Amino acid sequence: MRLSEHVRYVEPTTPVGLKRQRGPRYCRERDTIEARAGRAPLRMTAVETDFWKDEKRRATWDEIEVGVQRQTRPVELTLEIIQAYARAIGDLNPLYFDEEYANQTVFGGLIAPPTIHVPLLFLATEATDWMKTPGTINAGQNWYYRRPARPRDVLTLRARALDKLYRKERLFVIHDNVFYDHDQNVVCAGRGWTVRPR
Repeated sequence: MRLSEHVRYVEPTTPVGLKRQRGPRYCRERDTIEARAGRAPLRMTAVETDFWKDEKRRATWDEIEVGVQRQTRPVELTLEIIQAYARAIGDLNPLYFDEEYANQTVFGGLIAPPTIHVPLLFLATEATDWMKTPGTINAGQNWYYRRPARPRDVLTLRARALDKLYRKERLFVIHDNVFYDHDQNVVCAGRGWTVRPR
């Protein structure tokens, strides 16, 4: 059976029961969600923000080995990471902030936005990972979800290059990324293309 047959993709971008409008009721409820969410800054000391720092130590397109697992480390997904990310992308869905509300939904508790894999890719990979090379361009990706990520999940990334192509004077790498929970069950899996700077 293919992974996609087991996957249910859920992207709740509008809080349940709220319409995409800017009327007084929407603003009141959004203010309530924001107040519950708090404004604590995200403190992720594990994330390097100077992507040029290790640039010379990263593999070039010629050095990327197809099929070889990239070095990764487990990441504990905290409520702080989830809520800071949700605020950063402007998604104040109560499923990420309001535990009382989330407990009454089909999810049975707080969850992370479905695009949480984006910051997790950076948290889970080493500073010398070739995907962090400045000038790398995301040329497209597809993600499949087995279940939503939740606070306190410890997620492990398995990632590798699947192929390298040279087209229209550009260097491409096709890669896959799979996040597993602590029981080695797939949380989400994705395949993407990146244009390489060198």
